[in-house]
Amino acid sequence: MSSGSAVTGGGAEEAAAVPLGQKLIVHVAENGHTLEFQCGGDTLVEAIQHSIQLHCEIPPADQLLLCGNISLDGANALATYKLPRDDREVFLYNKARLLADSRPPAPESLYIPEPNIPPPPRPQGSPPSDASADPALKALVSYETRFRYHFQVANAVYQSSLAKFELCRRLLREGQVQERALDTAGSNLEHTFRKLSQRYSEFLRCFTQQHRSHVEMLANFERDVQKLRAVRLHPALQSEGRHCLMDLLKENDLRKLADECFCSHKKFEVKVSQLKANFLELKKRVEGLFHAMSSGGCKDVEKLIKEHQGVIGDQKIIMQALSKDVDTSKKLVDDCSSCQLSASLRPHDAVSAVGRIYEVHEKDNLPSIRDFDQRLTKLLEKCKDKKNEMNTLVHVCMQRVKSSQISIKGMMSELVAFQEVMGHQEDFDNLKIVSGLGHAYRACVAEVARRKSYFKLYTGLAGKYAETLAIECQNEKTRREDFHRTWSRYIPDDVMCSMGLFDSPSQCDVKVAPFDLDLLPIDVDAVLKKAREKTAEALAAKDEFAYQLQSLLTAKQEKCLAYEKRIQDLEERLTNQYMQGHMVSGSKGMSDSLLSAFKSNECNLDLSEGRQPQIRDESSVAMDEVSSTSEQPSKQTEGGDENMTDISGALNLQLIDSAACTNLDAFMTELPRDNEHKIVNINKEGHMLTQLTMADTSDVPIEDPLSNLNSRTDDHHALELRDKELLVSELQNTLDQKSKQLGETEIKLSAMMDEVNSLKKELEQTRGLLDESQMNCAHLENCLHEAREEARTNKCSADRRAVEYDALRSSALRIHGLFERLNNCITAPGVTGFAESLHSLAASLASSVKKDEADTTVQFQQCIKILADKVYLLTRQSAELLERYSAMQAVHGGITKELDEKKELIKNLYNKLQQEKQASKEKISFGRFEVHELAVFFRNPAGHYEAINRNCSNYYLSEESVALFTEQHSQHPVYIIGQIVHIERRVARPDQMGGAPRPDSSGGHRSPASMLNPYNLPGGCEYFVVTVAMLPDAAS
Repeated sequence: MSSGSAVTGGGAEEAAAVPLGQKLIVHVAENGHTLEFQCGGDTLVEAIQHSIQLHCEIPPADQLLLCGNISLDGANALATYKLPRDDREVFLYNKARLLADSRPPAPESLYIPEPNIPPPPRPQGSPPSDASADPALKALVSYETRFRYHFQVANAVYQSSLAKFELCRRLLREGQVQERALDTAGSNLEHTFRKLSQRYSEFLRCFTQQHRSHVEMLANFERDVQKLRAVRLHPALQSEGRHCLMDLLKENDLRKLADECFCSHKKFEVKVSQLKANFLELKKRVEGLFHAMSSGGCKDVEKLIKEHQGVIGDQKIIMQALSKDVDTSKKLVDDCSSCQLSASLRPHDAVSAVGRIYEVHEKDNLPSIRDFDQRLTKLLEKCKDKKNEMNTLVHVCMQRVKSSQISIKGMMSELVAFQEVMGHQEDFDNLKIVSGLGHAYRACVAEVARRKSYFKLYTGLAGKYAETLAIECQNEKTRREDFHRTWSRYIPDDVMCSMGLFDSPSQCDVKVAPFDLDLLPIDVDAVLKKAREKTAEALAAKDEFAYQLQSLLTAKQEKCLAYEKRIQDLEERLTNQYMQGHMVSGSKGMSDSLLSAFKSNECNLDLSEGRQPQIRDESSVAMDEVSSTSEQPSKQTEGGDENMTDISGALNLQLIDSAACTNLDAFMTELPRDNEHKIVNINKEGHMLTQLTMADTSDVPIEDPLSNLNSRTDDHHALELRDKELLVSELQNTLDQKSKQLGETEIKLSAMMDEVNSLKKELEQTRGLLDESQMNCAHLENCLHEAREEARTNKCSADRRAVEYDALRSSALRIHGLFERLNNCITAPGVTGFAESLHSLAASLASSVKKDEADTTVQFQQCIKILADKVYLLTRQSAELLERYSAMQAVHGGITKELDEKKELIKNLYNKLQQEKQASKEKISFGRFEVHELAVFFRNPAGHYEAINRNCSNYYLSEESVALFTEQHSQHPVYIIGQIVHIERRVARPDQMGGAPRPDSSGGHRSPASMLNPYNLPGGCEYFVVTVAMLPDAAS
């Protein structure tokens, strides 16, 4: 279906940027019809939609126009989408047909044209008067009538076949349009689904990261709580109800928050799992839809149409033969009627010849042309069925596309909602405090130590600056004294004094005001010293362990090299044995040597595994200490700046025994206030166990200081206090040593347990490797056995093929000799020589046949004999054809001469006819104007070109025609003569003088140029705008 539209538009500014056309092609997806609209780039899409409604009865609200992946909006111009262009198509989809409950398309209703067979001719009442005595002439006249009837019947069938074939091609074009419409819809769906896939992948990546972090946070919650309980606060930070880091938080609220986070985490995980299932289902639906859309191709129909195109050609050939027979019969009748037959051709002979032609018509030509028509009818039925299938496929696929688009939009909304939920996880942010509190406390303590060291560094810098300034001041004084000694004998002292040259620089006092006085009392030097010691020990253990690992790696590499060398030796021995042919005797020895090699390696592996735990035991403690500390400088230096660099690492070492240290400090602060001494023990979990014991009165007096204050002297009281302080210091040193030893013992114990677990894992891995080695050995033996069998089979096959090769070679040599003889025959000069040499070759081959010749040689000899016979026959036929060709060439010369004469006559008659037509066209019309007539236009005083017409006035020349003629002249001509190509009728409205006239009675749409009244005619006046073409002589 091809329709035109009156929607027009001039070239807008967009057309200047993009080369646009003047024709928009719109394809209807539901039936494959094509609409063509004459329009420009400034035409609104809404105007195109209204024109589509007139042709397809689809309301604009139900129209979906797609150009590629872009949907056309009715409020925009075509130039917005770079339309119209010849290389871009627009597809129309009916939104009402995209709904799930829409009715399926109706079957294609086609009118299959049937041949309009004319009635058979009636027998003539009386023959011609001059032929009444000759019955042969009557028969010739009857044959002529029948031949004309045959031609009419064949022509009717041929026209019907042409119509059917054209219908098939139309259905094919519509199916191809629907196929492209499905491709466009599929491309749009693929574009939308690709955006969904990208957004889903981004969401899944973010969810996976967040899910992993939340799972780790919930799984490590109890462990983090225990760690916070184990870390004791500094004594200066402890208070009632606040002794460890866990006391800084509300444990009940945190556990309740953790339970809520666990529940919300599980619910959200279930929702995401459901979203994943929905996405996979949607992806499967979309992939199935793409497969269904690609299954409805029209290639089969196109192939059938191409195959049946030869049927039309065959019918045309039959039509030409029938037309020629009609002319022949008519000529025979005319010759018999005028007695112009030759002496050799009598009327009865003509009747006999025409009768044979008649039989060919009845038995061959007419049945063949009817059979061709039936084949085209079946083809049309197949095309119709395929078109109905395509209509149904488009309907179902577009419904599924619409459903998939809705599902994609819904999933996009779900992804937005899920991303918003992921962004509002405040409960997990609050739960992160549990895992981050320990790091925050360590950072605060480290900052305290750093600030203490910074105060020392800052004070040291101030002292250096003071010394530097003092040296500069002394240098300046010395220079001024030298200046005074040098120039004082020339200038009086009072003059120098007046010039101010006796002043001296003042001393600079650098004072640093104390700051950070409220920091925790942490002994930075002790921490740094301890950190350096542990760092040095860890580095030494690390080096030792690295050396041991390197030794193990070297041993493993040597074993691997030994294995590789043994395997290479084994391969070489296998190769040598195979080449020498001693495969059976050598296989057993090779298997035994391979097994012994692997057994020796197993023994070595067991020995190495026995030595490995000992090495690990020696280095495990050191490596654990290395892993629990940060990298520290191994060299101890003095000064505040080096203490600053070591303090962060030393802090971590200090916090290893934080529980013991904090309890020890608390014990030391409370000891002088009691008469009882506390013995502190540390259990395996790192908690402090205290017991009360009475102090030994023989060593330390335990009288109350307040009671002794009144009865003793001041000297005795001072002695008692000094003894108590000595006892306290000894107890503190003892406790420090015991706590340190206990901490080291616990660390070593945990390291030994980790080492035992690692050794167990390594032992299991070694056993697995041993089992795998044994399996590899067995597999290698199997491979060797298979290789021997395969080699034996290959040897037998090679021997058999060698025998076959010898036979083939001898046969090939014989065939080569025969071909050489055949080649000599072929290269013999002349056709006769070739035939004779080939005949002699066949005779010689027939006489030299042996009984033991191969089948191929016998077949070749037989072929040569048959070829010689056929060449002999072809030689005789060639001589006969040459003779006949000479005769036909003479006849052809006469016919060619006659044809040239007739061509010359036809050419003269055609020139005469053209001159008559040209003379009739060059007549100027002054009455009723018609298209293709000549008209004269004179320029009126208003500057418009008005036609000379005696019947009706108001015929004006269009602006395009005026521009066409003025391009050929430097100024406007007085009159214009042109050939009329178009006449447009217009009417001026009374209320739009000089404005836009209303549409004419034809109902067509007019361009913006026709909306003006440039001729200043009265309202209601009818006028015509004529478009003319330039005459050839005027153009030249």
